[in-house]
Amino acid sequence: MNYIYITGTGSGIGKALAEELLKDKNNKVIGLSRHQNIKHKNYLHIEIDLSKISTIRRFRFERIENADNI
Repeated sequence: MNYIYITGTGSGIGKALAEELLKDKNNKVIGLSRHQNIKHKNYLHIEIDLSKISTIRRFRFERIENADNI
């Protein structure tokens, strides 16, 4: 399984990229944005406001065991 982190999945290019990658069943997309606009079994949404430095400093990437690619 490939794990792909994408920012800005609430709209625009980030959302379009996530939707394209989700067409492949071997991809799991972790989206970081203020709003969740994607519903898919291989999509995990992390609600975060990337315009706030304090929020970014608290964010930690999850450790993913047995990933083919991250």
